[in-house]
Amino acid sequence: MGRIKYVFLSVFFLFLLTPFLSAASYCNPNLPTSQRSIKAWFNTACFGNLNLDPPYRYGTAGRSLIYNPGTNNFDLTLMKNTAVNERLTFQFRAEAFNAFNRTPLGNPNGSMGGTFGVISSAGNPRQIQLALKMLF
Repeated sequence: MGRIKYVFLSVFFLFLLTPFLSAASYCNPNLPTSQRSIKAWFNTACFGNLNLDPPYRYGTAGRSLIYNPGTNNFDLTLMKNTAVNERLTFQFRAEAFNAFNRTPLGNPNGSMGGTFGVISSAGNPRQIQLALKMLF
């Protein structure tokens, strides 16, 4: 009976942009893609002035006007099975998580204040894992 010697697996995750914050209806808070950065993900001028507007005032904006950065992740696995005899097999695995090392940005800060609109977090960078497993 033949055994599989090499196995290649890949997993691709693509999470589309999801809304997370509301803004004034007369202003488009979404910046063009070319102007977005981690320091200014959306147009903060579309929101009320903390010094002039009274707190807890209801606005006229709809829900879900601003979108987060989304996630694009690609995981890879390469396995090799080596049979020593009928009952004993060794399996070598090489795995890469976030193989293309795309930065998974967090959501921009949605609380009014000094870092409003700033992205200050990110997910895990590329991680590589090697393993040797004995199957009997």
